[in-house]
Amino acid sequence: MIFRTIVTFILGTCVGSFLNVCIWRLPRNKSIITPRSYCPSCRAPVRGCDNIPLISYFVLKGRCRNCRGKISPRYFIVELLTGMIFALFYFNYLLGNFPPGELFLYLLLTSALIAITFIDFEHKIIPDKITYPGIVVGLLASLIVKHQAPFIFSHIPELNSLIDSSLGVLAGGGLLWAIAILSKGGMGGGDIKLGAMIGAFLGWQPTLLTLLLAFFVGAVVGVILMLLKLFTSKSLKAAWKKRKSFIPFGPYLALAALVVIFKGQAIMDWYFRIF
Repeated sequence: MIFRTIVTFILGTCVGSFLNVCIWRLPRNKSIITPRSYCPSCRAPVRGCDNIPLISYFVLKGRCRNCRGKISPRYFIVELLTGMIFALFYFNYLLGNFPPGELFLYLLLTSALIAITFIDFEHKIIPDKITYPGIVVGLLASLIVKHQAPFIFSHIPELNSLIDSSLGVLAGGGLLWAIAILSKGGMGGGDIKLGAMIGAFLGWQPTLLTLLLAFFVGAVVGVILMLLKLFTSKSLKAAWKKRKSFIPFGPYLALAALVVIFKGQAIMDWYFRIF
């Protein structure tokens, strides 16, 4: 079990290395296939021995071998984070918490969420090149991986799952779209598409819980950051005007989705026991 989990961690770091390419190139409308990896500063191609996940960053001491330009620590963070999450998913799979089909789809969704999170942090955008294909993949996957939500078509598992996935798209995208309309721009179009993508993978019930958790965490962090802004602003009004400079909403959605995947059922059971 330990050996296979370690292998999965190493595989995750390799996926994280590719995600770094996506994170840097997609916002700049560059191909993620060609050319091969290169230094953003001097444009020199990265050697194979300098492209080993995690290890190369330490060997090169965070600098390009050719020009000695600084390499962003984000590369190391993404590789490490992806490896750890992959290992966590596989460990839960070995414990019987995920069937094989769900494991693969969750790893796919997680990879997309990691790329979206770091792109949104840096550029305040969520690329359509990730969310649109993600919605399609989530809907098609529902025909293979059966959702558990009860419907009148429960005697047809494939149709039942497709309906649940479609309702997830409407719940995730539709509710955020309604909030965007009511708040007059308080929610971006990328967030709406991300909510729809999460809904396509998880179904409508987990998606509603994801939105609830994302808004809760976002509100708590937003209040904390606004209070910090207050100490550097002349007034509370000035701090309130700067609230949109806080962390974008995409990372909250991504984090909430991961929490729901691992602990969503436990959270719902806890809620219904109390209320």
